[in-house]
Formats: sequence, C-alpha cells, structure tokens
Amino acid sequence: MTSKSRPSQTVRAVSKIELARYLKSLADIQSDPKLGNAALAQALNNLSISLQGRPQSKPKLLEPERDQFKNLTPKQTKNYITNNLTAKSTLIDIARERFSIAPSRLNRMPRKEIVETIIDALEHEQSLEIIATEAQKGAKTRTS
Repeated sequence: MTSKSRPSQTVRAVSKIELARYLKSLADIQSDPKLGNAALAQALNNLSISLQGRPQSKPKLLEPERDQFKNLTPKQTKNYITNNLTAKSTLIDIARERFSIAPSRLNRMPRKEIVETIIDALEHEQSLEIIATEAQKGAKTRTS
C-alpha cells in the first residue's frame, strides 16, 4: 500500500494586520443579533484593535473603585448591575458596599439572583428616600 504524499508546502507566518482583519471579520459575524454572541463580538473586536496597535476607546462601563460604590446614583447602580459584562464579584462588592448585604450569602447565589437582590435593595432605598422627602414636606407645613 502506497501512501500519497502531498507536495511540501511552505507555511508562512500570518502578520498581525492579517490576524486583526480575520478577528474583525469574526467579530462582525458574531455581532449578528439573532445568531451571534455580542460579548464574544466585542472581545474579538477589542483584540483586533489591540493587534493593530490602535488605542482602544474607553469601554462603555467603567468600573468605579470599590469605595465609590456607595456614591453611585440609583441609575448608575442599575446600569452596572444589569450589564451582563459586570462580573459576579463586582456585583457582590456593590451589594456589600452600597447596601451592606453579606457577601457570604451572595457568593452562594447565581448571578441572576444577585442582580434581583440588588434591584430589590435599590428599590427599597428609593422608597425610603421618597418617604423621607414627604416627611420633610409635612414637617415644613406643620405649625406649632
């Protein structure tokens, strides 16, 4: 039995630019809303940009320092927790710093439940602010 051997082919190295273009095309495919994966598309696009040596634009979600979680507005907090790119550990940090929720409880929860817990705490905080505002209005209108 004789084996057919292929003619020897020289394999050339792929340049960074060629690789970047290929990754960009994969990112374009993955960005399809019905069949693609948006997170993978973003990662491939970022990798493509870094290979080309162009500076990357700032990501849409800049994570604040841990001690700044307390100072986030309700809207900013909701943006962080509903963004699928926010890591579970960051969600736990937000819950601990802003709402004093025990991290040991959150570590055992799936990400979705952590988000729901933080949203509940955020809504509770907002309702307390409304009550406090209404109480101040009532105190101003009272006469002794």
